[in-house]
Amino acid sequence: MPPHSAVFPSVCDAEGRWHIAHPVKAALAACVRASMKGSAVEIVIRRQRRTRSSKQNRYYWSAVIGEIASCAGYRRQDAYQLHDALAFKFLPLPPCPITGSPRRQRTPETDTEEFSVYVDQVIQWAAETWGVVIPEAARVEPPANAEGRSPRQVDREQGWGVTA
Repeated sequence: MPPHSAVFPSVCDAEGRWHIAHPVKAALAACVRASMKGSAVEIVIRRQRRTRSSKQNRYYWSAVIGEIASCAGYRRQDAYQLHDALAFKFLPLPPCPITGSPRRQRTPETDTEEFSVYVDQVIQWAAETWGVVIPEAARVEPPANAEGRSPRQVDREQGWGVTA
């Protein structure tokens, strides 16, 4: 089934001219022909968001969550619960309009700036609440192995929770 929406990258130069690469133009035209015939469409233009980097993610899971979890008595496999609680605290969304249940923003949906602000809030909270001192990211080279990935990511990589 063709997509109901699609994102196509382009660049706006310093003079305000919009540049779309030829392969992107071709892909855009193909998408319109395949799934938008006879439809009213809208064009949304916004600054491109940079999603958080794998280095940010490794630092967060190994140094930030790892250190807080250790000091708070969490088992390694339960670190995701700590992450979830912190995301509810620092990335809240309005309650569900139907049930009133609390909601939160998912960290993979944050861009680099939003994620940096979130991590800084968590680090400050850890220092003030638990006296946990977490080294600055520049002073830490997070491992590129399972230590720096979320427990859910490691589970998926090992085939847990994956249905065939």
